[in-house]
Amino acid sequence: MPESLILHGVFPESTNGIGDGTAKAMAVSDTLEYTPDYVKFFDEISRLLAPGGTAIISCPVILADKPKPAEFDTDWVFTEKFLNQYLSERFSSVRIDQPEVGHELIIVKK
Repeated sequence: MPESLILHGVFPESTNGIGDGTAKAMAVSDTLEYTPDYVKFFDEISRLLAPGGTAIISCPVILADKPKPAEFDTDWVFTEKFLNQYLSERFSSVRIDQPEVGHELIIVKK
């Protein structure tokens, strides 16, 4: 396995053939909102991350408990409380940042 790998394609199908626990770090950009099954999405990130590995997920998920811009229309609406609770069951550390409304960073560590 190379030191780094850039994948382009449909996630999580694009990660077929990559072994369990092989990623020390992952940067996933603007993918979650196109994934029909968020459970499968986060399960795949968990599968790929090595123990202690970190994933930074950038996505325009609107946090229902934060302000929503009128022009932003998406079905990907979660509460921060739900995401923290859901992800805490799968990862040892979870942080959600919202540097700008509609541009969230979900940072998880295995």
